[in-house]
Parts: sequence; structure tokens; C-alpha cells
Amino acid sequence: MNDTAIRTLDDLPPLAKGAHAPDSGRACMMEAAAYIAGEPWSDRPACVCPVIAAFARKMNDAVPDDTRDALLRPLVPLTVGTRASSAVERRRAYIAADFAVRQVAPTALRAAGLHAEAGELAALPAVTSKKTAAAAYAAADAIAVTRAIAVTRAAADAAYTAYAAYAAYAAADAADAAAAAAAADADAAGIWDEAADCIRRMCEEE
Repeated sequence: MNDTAIRTLDDLPPLAKGAHAPDSGRACMMEAAAYIAGEPWSDRPACVCPVIAAFARKMNDAVPDDTRDALLRPLVPLTVGTRASSAVERRRAYIAADFAVRQVAPTALRAAGLHAEAGELAALPAVTSKKTAAAAYAAADAIAVTRAIAVTRAAADAAYTAYAAYAAYAAADAADAAAAAAAADADAAGIWDEAADCIRRMCEEE
């Protein structure tokens, strides 16, 4: 890798699935963030909010190889310098949980023909607080226990962990929900675009 003082994404090959050694000629999204920030090579860069990093690691591995670089590479610079207070981390976890419950799970439910259940989740108040996270969890969990849909279970988990203040876990669960929905959807491009937008919104939250 380029060891000059100024490091750019141009120094790196297309993003690849998994974790990599620094001399492997491969990098995941978070390794790329560490590299351009001038940090030691790692998929857990100190300069990136752990909530965003948890979501990004999951998405990096879930996105198809022919989509990953175009979708995620432009987001790498946005993640650098996002490390913030626990209060900001929690707000970012709410964004991830809201994405899982009100965007991803309804998509999967509609694909399964469960339009009433999809509408119920989509119509929930936005997840912006402990109270709304608890409500989102209750609604998603009620559907998950009666319908064998992995996406709704992952969405419920994201809402619960956001409510319980496990912010990074909430983001990881939200990314799992997106991956499960995409795996079950013949046209997953919209889900991946929404996931990328979720990362963008978390980066903008201050």
C-alpha cells in the first residue's frame, strides 16, 4: 500500500468482502477508512463511530461483489471522523433501527404477500427515542413470532437493542435485516440503495 503522507482511495483496489492483511492487495470498507485516515490497518478504525462501523462491516460483506465498490466506496470518506459522544451514537442507532423496522421489514413483508403487516410497520412513528424504539420492537416482534420471516426478526432485534442502548449491536442487526431482505428479493437494488442512504444519514447525524 501507499505509505505517503497523503492517502487516498485511489491507492486502494475495489472493496472486497472480509478482513484483509495490509499487504494483501484487498480492503473492506472500514479498512479503507482506516487507511485514508492515516491509522494503522484495521476494520475497526478509531476515527469511525462504532455504530456506523458495525453497520458498514456487515454491509460490506453482504453486498454483491459486482455492486459493492460503486455503492460503498463513495461513502468511505464520510465515515472518517464520525467518532462522537454516546448520545450521538444512540441517535445513530435509532436511525439504523428505524431503517430496519419501517423500511426493510415492510419490503420483505410485502414480498411475502403480508401487506397489512407491512403497512403496520411502515406506519409506525419514526424511531427517534427510547419510547419509539420500544414501540417499534413490540410491533415487529408481534409479527415475527407469528410469521416465519427472518427479516422481521432482525428488524425487531435492531429496535430492541436500540431501546436497550446497545447502539452498535442495533446497527449490526439493522444491516442483517437488509441483507436478509435482499437475499429474499429478486430485485434487491432498492434495498442496497436504502442501506447506503442509511449509512449516509448516520454519518450526517451529529
